[in-house]
Amino acid sequence: MDGIIIDPPIAKLIINGERKYDFRKSKPPNDKKGVPLYLITDDFVLGEIMITLARYNQLKHCYYWEYRVMKKYPKSKKIINIFKNGDWGKDIDIGE
Repeated sequence: MDGIIIDPPIAKLIINGERKYDFRKSKPPNDKKGVPLYLITDDFVLGEIMITLARYNQLKHCYYWEYRVMKKYPKSKKIINIFKNGDWGKDIDIGE
């Protein structure tokens, strides 16, 4: 499965359901919207999320991304192998 890399403070708020959005410089690729993605921070997977909405915010001059938590892992899982490309992780192995 692929994943999205998010800074630790925001990632913890998203996975705990305290925040449902993030602001990014670009819009997500079409193949990433509506599919489960690992939520990655500091080489750990916190759970699985889905990008449900992405639209341009003219006031902030960036994109507003909205997420839905699919599954929160009780304990974060250490990533064994990952191919990083900017904000994205591809072919992630967490040993399951």
